[in-house]
Amino acid sequence: MFRFRFKTLGGNPCNGPNGFSLQFIHMYIDTDHVEGSGRTDTLGPRVNVTSEDAWEMALLIGPGWAGSNDLIFANGTKKTELMTIEAEGEDTIVAKISSSIIGEPEEKWGYVVLVVGWDGYGENNMRAVGVEAEDYTAGGGDPDAVSEGVNPLVFDMLVPPEKNQTEVLSSYSVADKTYATVYAVRATPEEVTPQALSWELVATIAGVCAAAAVGASVYILRRRRKRKK
Repeated sequence: MFRFRFKTLGGNPCNGPNGFSLQFIHMYIDTDHVEGSGRTDTLGPRVNVTSEDAWEMALLIGPGWAGSNDLIFANGTKKTELMTIEAEGEDTIVAKISSSIIGEPEEKWGYVVLVVGWDGYGENNMRAVGVEAEDYTAGGGDPDAVSEGVNPLVFDMLVPPEKNQTEVLSSYSVADKTYATVYAVRATPEEVTPQALSWELVATIAGVCAAAAVGASVYILRRRRKRKK
């Protein structure tokens, strides 16, 4: 089970079947922690994953319309409608999928968690990001990056403790026409200060990582299994 907690989901203005309609979560999972093993591209958000965190599978978690419940493997195999996705209260999205499908999470797994805006009529079902906000287009993009098509479409994300979210999403190159590079979050006992751009995302990775808001801080913790008697 995966839990994603936000400051608020912003309600459900478009009546998404899963109880929310603004967020579209992309989670890329590195299961072997082997550099260069897996893929480093992403499925539309206009960022790349560092080679150390190359992913073997991705979960696309959205409001409940077509394209918002997908499991995609690095070899291109795609499976749909395998997750149970629902809003929990006014601030949390829960996605459940059997470990018989994705495997039992291990301590070495890494998670790249990106949140883009859902737009069922947009490319890859994502909300466009421009320089100025317009109908169906978010604003705030770097004019040069927007012009060259390298501006990230990411509204929010998790970053490792030693990284800064704004710097990570600004690591694209207009001159070289390359996307920003993002990083996986792994199990750690260190305290992480939230760096949210918009929805103040916190994720709970059941079985390996647990994230809990404590005051103004977020903890990414490893959940230890109980020994069998």
